[in-house]
Amino acid sequence: MEVSPDLDVAVEVQRTETAAQAYRTVLDAHLASTPTLRAAFEADMRAERLDYGPNRMLCSTFRPHFLTAALHDHITHVVTTLTRALHRIARQALEDREMQDALGVTEAERSLIAVDPGYSDLSALSRLDTFVSAEGVHLVEYNAECPTGVGYNQRLFRVFDRLPPLVDFRRTRPLDRQDGADDVLDTLLSCWREWGGRSSPRIGIVDWETVVTRGEFEIFAEHFRARDIDTVIVDPRALELRDGRLYGGGGPIDLVYRRLLTAEFIERKDTCAVFEEAYRRQAACFVNSFRTKLLHKKLVFTLLHDPRWTGSLTEEERALARAHVPFTIALTNGEAEIEGERTNVVSWARDRQRELVLKPNDDYGGKGLLLGSQATPDAWAAEVERAAHEGGYVVQCAIALHESSFPDLDGAWNPYYVDIDPFFYRERMHGFMSRMSRSRVSNVTTGGGQMPTYVLL
Repeated sequence: MEVSPDLDVAVEVQRTETAAQAYRTVLDAHLASTPTLRAAFEADMRAERLDYGPNRMLCSTFRPHFLTAALHDHITHVVTTLTRALHRIARQALEDREMQDALGVTEAERSLIAVDPGYSDLSALSRLDTFVSAEGVHLVEYNAECPTGVGYNQRLFRVFDRLPPLVDFRRTRPLDRQDGADDVLDTLLSCWREWGGRSSPRIGIVDWETVVTRGEFEIFAEHFRARDIDTVIVDPRALELRDGRLYGGGGPIDLVYRRLLTAEFIERKDTCAVFEEAYRRQAACFVNSFRTKLLHKKLVFTLLHDPRWTGSLTEEERALARAHVPFTIALTNGEAEIEGERTNVVSWARDRQRELVLKPNDDYGGKGLLLGSQATPDAWAAEVERAAHEGGYVVQCAIALHESSFPDLDGAWNPYYVDIDPFFYRERMHGFMSRMSRSRVSNVTTGGGQMPTYVLL
């Protein structure tokens, strides 16, 4: 893969928009001539388990997301280089209490992080939430713990590959796509072998039975079984330990595909003591391990900016961090080095309101996020004071977002904000999850939609 350091991202973004307009012409013709297109599309999504909860579909558009090959390669180079740097630096935190404190690691998390999972990765399966606009590529959060999206992507590709307008579009414009379902299984099995596993493992996908993403678990279970890997979906409260071995779903579990979030586990750990005991005793191989918390915190990006931790960065890594990672800092009542000077963080955050985003250090789904540009000065000041007093919050420099036009399922085209989130498998990038949202907070949990990403060849 050859990557031009001088790639004009704005030009590549415009090329994706040109392709989208060409697709719109094809799609509009199909919508005009095929009144049953929506019903068939929704039926296909239901058949592929692409409902997100009881009352909505995961995808609410007939249009996929497009990337030029040059932009794909540029994103791959940027995020792969920076992700590997993050993993390398964060590994120091296994032995560095100061770094753990700086990341906001709690005592309960520290106890879990201390357990050796039996393989080398801090996070073997992860996703880097990224935005691409005419102003460049920007990394805003690292979902290093239990990322969703890969299984859904597999089924979205199936649906869109059969969608008549896209079939017609591909006759004149070749497209590539990257299905990561095999990557997930190969990564799980790779960790299993490093852990010491020999035979084919029985996999348990573990999370609360009522989670809205259970459909994706069913997609993975079906895919794993198709590759002759026995797989069950198990609530952590239904696990048992017998003679040092983990059991659930009617038999032994050798490999746990953990989708249970650490924060939710800690909050309810009294109800699933077997899960914790099995993890601590290595009664099964757990992927991901709880060491992901060192990367999952929003403050992980400080490792690419704070002089205390950047000593091992190469010149290229430093340059990429400056260009692509927005400045992120813990919101405290004290002082910190900002733009080369010791500065009171709360005062700085109040003064820079329109340039900042306030968010919890450790939460998901856009919870607790406040955009300074969308708050009144009084509301922003009050939230900054509250968050600094409570602790556990960060402020991050806001970035430019890209808007693109997508059709709703009734055929009406509207502007949406778009993000594109690369998946990583043992630090190797392959494929994306793309989301669209009317809100500047782009998240499926808060009402956004997911669509597949095709690379223009």
